[in-house]
Parts: sequence; C-alpha cells; structure tokens
Amino acid sequence: MSVSNAQYAALLQRIGELENDNRFRAHIAAIREEYSIVAVSGQLADISTADQIYIPALSVMAGEIVEVRAVIDAPITLADSVITLKIGGVTVTDASITVSFSGSAAGDTFVSYPSADRTVFAGGSIEIETDGASTSTVKCMITLLIKRL
Repeated sequence: MSVSNAQYAALLQRIGELENDNRFRAHIAAIREEYSIVAVSGQLADISTADQIYIPALSVMAGEIVEVRAVIDAPITLADSVITLKIGGVTVTDASITVSFSGSAAGDTFVSYPSADRTVFAGGSIEIETDGASTSTVKCMITLLIKRL
C-alpha cells in the first residue's frame, strides 16, 4: 500500500488527537509501530556510469536509514561497482554496497546496514552515487528502509 505525504500527515494528526483518549492508547501504539518503518526507492539508470541520484525523504518524517537494498537488472562486467550513500554531503557509515561483477546476474540483490551518520530530516534528501567502475548498461534499483525517529 502506498501512502502519500498528505495522507501520512493526516494520519499523524489523527493519531495525535486519539492519543489523548485513554481508550485508544494501546491501539495507537500498535499503529505507530506498524508505520514506524517506511521504504523509499530510486533507480540508477546505469550503474556502470559514474553518476548520482537524489531520493527525497518524506516531508512529514525524520528517520534513520536502517537498511539499503540494491538489485540489478542484468549482469555487470569487467569490475565491481560501488554504491555510496550521502546525506548532506556526509557519507553514511556502513551503507556502501559493492555490486560484484563475478557471476552477476539479473535479479542479484545486495544489502547493507548503515551504522552511523544515517539520520535524514523531514523534507531532506539522500544522495546515492555509483563509481561507474563496471561495464555494461545496467539499471540498479535502490530501496532504503527508514525508521521513524
């Protein structure tokens, strides 16, 4: 299910109203837990060309990137490609992903778990860049899991 920023903002406002009513406290805690992690995605048009994209964070939510996933749509050749994340020009610690060329195939998925410098503020953006070291024109979909602060 996809939720727009406006819908999410309306939900947060309604939750805030209901939290003041003791009859709903347990239910509200469950709802907050369910919506505490969101996924945002973007696509590198060609992982084999040095480039970067910017993924917008939700305008109503600050959070920490807890997981990074990358999947390629074809094999890469010649060399590994490295994907790096930055927030405000600062590299996110332990978020880099090395996409291996050896034995690579469409659908290969790579994962990292950032450990520091991973906070993105409401309305901010996350820079994702590739070093372009590999060859072959290959799309790479990136998904970030962001835990609400």
